[in-house]
Amino acid sequence: KKGQSALEMVPITTQYDNQKNWDYMVQHVSSKAHLVDTKLNVKNSQFAKPLFEFSGACSGCGETPYIKLIT
Repeated sequence: KKGQSALEMVPITTQYDNQKNWDYMVQHVSSKAHLVDTKLNVKNSQFAKPLFEFSGACSGCGETPYIKLIT
């Protein structure tokens, strides 16, 4: 929405319900790398599981896709 930030600091207690969503994704959603040859081209390489799950790069930085690509 206009006038709102992409990130908003809120008390952590208001976010505890989101833990259920995270747990579901980790347990039930798997990598799709077996569906394509991830070494065939750059596009397919994006289906491979990255070795850095959270890069720590600042938002908008080009570092994240490079780290994902080389790992």
